[in-house]
Amino acid sequence: MPRALTLEAGGLATRARIDGSGGLSSTLDITASAVVGYNRIEASDAIVTEDGDPRDVFDESVSYSGQVRAGVQPGEGLPIGVGIGAG
Repeated sequence: MPRALTLEAGGLATRARIDGSGGLSSTLDITASAVVGYNRIEASDAIVTEDGDPRDVFDESVSYSGQVRAGVQPGEGLPIGVGIGAG
């Protein structure tokens, strides 16, 4: 039964500080995200050879993906906004 169960989770955290003149006191914006996946298969006969013999070749796997980004808005040293990311 493909795609019988899907689990997703997400989160977002942000913080801003306003100084007395109404402007933001933070000039650098940093964001990050991470995704972790886990799969487990308990069927020992999922793959069958040409001779009809079942093969148990896969039990479980864990995957991870992460990203990070930092940037500044226009007017913070340059007339344009600049950002860099990796992931």
